[in-house]
Amino acid sequence: MASYSHLCSMMKSAPRGGQWDEVAEYLIGVWIDDYLETADEAEIVETSSGGFSYLFDIAAERLLAAWGVSRGASLTDTGTV
Repeated sequence: MASYSHLCSMMKSAPRGGQWDEVAEYLIGVWIDDYLETADEAEIVETSSGGFSYLFDIAAERLLAAWGVSRGASLTDTGTV
């Protein structure tokens, strides 16, 4: 189960427009732990495409989570404003 106070403190300390690796790692752990409480068998993989990441249970052919940080309409293809 996620600790929202811990998650909020991580979000506040993440640099604006910067890296969200610590937040993503925390959430991945929470999502997998919660899922494994109810799954009989699981084969979980993480993949990324187009700046977004996905957790799949390929044994159950199920998407578990999807996440990413939108670049927004004001950013160019190079990622600069």
